[in-house]
Amino acid sequence: MPTKRELLGIPLEFGNTPLKVVKNDRVLPRGKDVNLTLYYKIPDFIVEQGYKGRFWAGFNIALNVFLAGSIDLDRRVYWCAVVEQKMINETSGYAVFNVKIPHNYPGTAVDIYANIYDGGFKPLSPLYYLGRFEIEPSYITVPFIVFENEKYAGPVYANNLALIYGPESPPIPVEKHRHGRRCP
Repeated sequence: MPTKRELLGIPLEFGNTPLKVVKNDRVLPRGKDVNLTLYYKIPDFIVEQGYKGRFWAGFNIALNVFLAGSIDLDRRVYWCAVVEQKMINETSGYAVFNVKIPHNYPGTAVDIYANIYDGGFKPLSPLYYLGRFEIEPSYITVPFIVFENEKYAGPVYANNLALIYGPESPPIPVEKHRHGRRCP
C-alpha cells in the first residue's frame, strides 16, 4: 500500500508508480553527465484529460533530485525534463533524462522523484518516488592547491588556470603584463 504526503500541494506517492528507472545501478557520478532512463505508463486519469503521445513543452515529465532524506525545495539538487523519448504506444515508452550531480554536492546520496506536468508546470500527477541513488565518489575533491605562507617569498603563479578556478570553469582570458608576466 503506497504512503502519501505532499510537497507544495502536490501529492507524493511511494509504491505504485507508473514511472520506473531502468538501465541504472542506482549510482550517479559526481560532476559528470549521465543519462537516466525511465519506463513510463501515462495514467488513465491523465489520458482522460487529453494528454498522450509525444512529450513537448506543454506536456512532459519532470525529474526532481533532492538531498537524500529531504523533499525541501531549498534542498533540490537538480531538476530536468525529458531529453529523448522512445514511444511503445501513445501511453507508454521510455524517457531519457540528462542528470548531472554538481561536483560540489555535499552529500553521498540523492532521492529522485518525478511527476507529469502540463505547459504551465501545473502537476498532472503526484510526485512519484523513484529511489535513492548513491553518489560516487563519496568524497568531494577540491580542485585547489593550498599553500601555507609562513613568510613572503614572492608571488606564486599557476600555469594551469583550472587549478585556480576549478576543472569545469570556462577558459579565462589572460592578458600579458607590461613586464612580460601573465596576469589573470
